[in-house]
Amino acid sequence: MNEHSTDFQVAILAAAKARGWNPSQLSPAHYRTLALEVRTSREKLRGIADMLASRTATGLGLRIISPGKAAANDLICQSNQCGKYRLLQGGIPACDACVCQGAGLRSKQRDPVWFCPVIDPTTNKHFWDNRE
Repeated sequence: MNEHSTDFQVAILAAAKARGWNPSQLSPAHYRTLALEVRTSREKLRGIADMLASRTATGLGLRIISPGKAAANDLICQSNQCGKYRLLQGGIPACDACVCQGAGLRSKQRDPVWFCPVIDPTTNKHFWDNRE
C-alpha cells in the first residue's frame, strides 16, 4: 500500500461528475468502477493482491486483531475526521484515501498489517494503525 497516495478523493469526484454521476449517491459498483479508473495499473494490481491477501487471512482467522481494536478503527473511520470516509448506496462504507469499500475496508480494519493511510495533523500519526 502506498501511504502517500491518499488524495484519490478529488480524482473520484471528478470522474463521477464527468460520467454524470452524483458523487454523494454512488452505488458500490459505481465506486468500484471509479476506484479502478483513477489508479495506475501498478496500483490496481497491488491493491487487488493486498485486498485478497487481507480478506483471506482475516476470513480464516490467520491474521486478526482484537474485536475491540477493530471496532475502534471502524468508529474512527465513521467519525470522518479525515474527510475521506463516505457511505455508498445501501449503507456500504467506503474510503477515498485507500480506495476501498465494504468487506475490503472492514478487513483492513481487522488486519494487523494495515493502517489508515491518512495522517492526523494533530498527532502526526495515522488515524489508526494496527501495526502498533
